[in-house]
Amino acid sequence: MGTPQHVILNHPSILPDKQLLLAHYESLPFASKGENFWASVEELEMKYRNGVPSAILSYNIKPFYVKWMVMYSVRVKDGQDIDLGILNMVIDALKNDFGGLNELSVEIALKMNIKEELGEYINPFNSIDSLFITKVLTKYKKKLEEINRQAIKIRDQNKPIVEKTEEEKIKIMEDAITEAFANYKEDKSKGLISFPMYDFLDRRGYFKHLTKVEKNDYMEKAKQEYKRDLIERNKFVSEVQKIVNGDFEFEKEKLVVIAKKLAVIDLFEKSERIL
Repeated sequence: MGTPQHVILNHPSILPDKQLLLAHYESLPFASKGENFWASVEELEMKYRNGVPSAILSYNIKPFYVKWMVMYSVRVKDGQDIDLGILNMVIDALKNDFGGLNELSVEIALKMNIKEELGEYINPFNSIDSLFITKVLTKYKKKLEEINRQAIKIRDQNKPIVEKTEEEKIKIMEDAITEAFANYKEDKSKGLISFPMYDFLDRRGYFKHLTKVEKNDYMEKAKQEYKRDLIERNKFVSEVQKIVNGDFEFEKEKLVVIAKKLAVIDLFEKSERIL
């Protein structure tokens, strides 16, 4: 039996931001919206010769966009309509870069930006254009992903523990490696690659050719990657200084993890198929 939704939503770590999760599932994502949602009024009038149904007119990108403009007191000049060029660029951004979000997500994100709940306030400079929308939604998307990870963690913590058989464990790892390999070959995505894959593939003989020199080379590459990661995440200066000085013993386990992932990435890069 799965974890009840209310247990997840009312968990102390989720409760303050549960509106983000509710909005995410309350409306279809942009990637799944029908053509009427994106159509201009003129296109709808041509399609519905006897008059556009009010329900279709109200559930269209334009009234939502106007609402976003009002939230930031962005006005059009008297006698003029909204800039369709700007709107079309916003539509492209929503479809192509934020297809997993929806109009409710955008509204919440814009409100959070006003309250500086996504970090430093992003100024639209009197134009709700694609650049502004992208900046705000990028921050919002990152926060939503963090909340989703926390929700999954809470869900999994409440699941009954069922020990898997050895055959099931092997099948799970094989499926994970196959999926990670396919993703990497498609767009160089490294997100699904994990260090346990190295140990599994090593037992299958995939890394038996690696010499000690090559393994040491992976460790050196891991040091550089770990250094960059620490600096990008603005970790404590003392830790970064240890990296700069070459004092890596204090984080050797992390370096081994990174080195193994790098070896798997190289294997994927050089292979036409896996398993």
